[in-house]
This record gives sequence, structure tokens and C-alpha cells, in this order.
Amino acid sequence: MNPNIFIKCSCEKTKSILEKETEVFTSIIRSGETKVIGKNDKDPEGCLKSYLNEDLTIYVKVVGLIDIKLEIERVNKRNS
Repeated sequence: MNPNIFIKCSCEKTKSILEKETEVFTSIIRSGETKVIGKNDKDPEGCLKSYLNEDLTIYVKVVGLIDIKLEIERVNKRNS
């Protein structure tokens, strides 16, 4: 399962351009779904956040993709 991606734009002109290219982004980065949101939209929950620049922030939905307890156990075993 590929994660959903959210692109948050503070500029409406950029948002409009990126909205037309969501299928391209989804294909190139192999995401589950790519959605462009505006600066006044609430940050998506369950996501890792990364700033690209003052106008763009990328969110990758990770909730449901990894089992946190299992990952902690795996890291603890590796470090013992």
C-alpha cells in the first residue's frame, strides 16, 4: 500500500497549477493519492510533515502503514 500525499500551498496560483498535475505526482512518486490543499485548510492528521519552501509543505500519511510497536521491538532487538 502506498501512502497518500498532501501538498499544502500558501499561494492560490501555485495551488491551481498543482491541482491539475496530481495524477502525474501520484504516478511519479507512486503514492496512494495526491491531494493539493490550501493554506487555510487544516493540516492532515497522521502525517509526517516536510517544508519545501515558504509556499509549499508536503505531508505523507503514515498512520496505518506501519505498526509502531513492531518497529520499536525491531529496533530494540537490533540495538541489544
